[in-house]
Amino acid sequence: MIETRSSAAALNKHKDLRQLFKWLMLDEEDIDRSPMERVKQPKSQKKLIAVIRDDTKKVLGTSVREGDRSRCSGAE
Repeated sequence: MIETRSSAAALNKHKDLRQLFKWLMLDEEDIDRSPMERVKQPKSQKKLIAVIRDDTKKVLGTSVREGDRSRCSGAE
């Protein structure tokens, strides 16, 4: 599933199945043991999201007046 979907989706499906089999085992008493006990939880990958795009940096850079640039960079 990780090949076709995001790792977060695979993790959510795993958690859903774990809860389903736990319910079948404890509440409904339909099964004696959960098959999910032997299945490892998939690892989710964290995705880094760009906060400011390159074109936005250009727009922000041109909007600062020349005299204010020294204050923005920390130079006095």
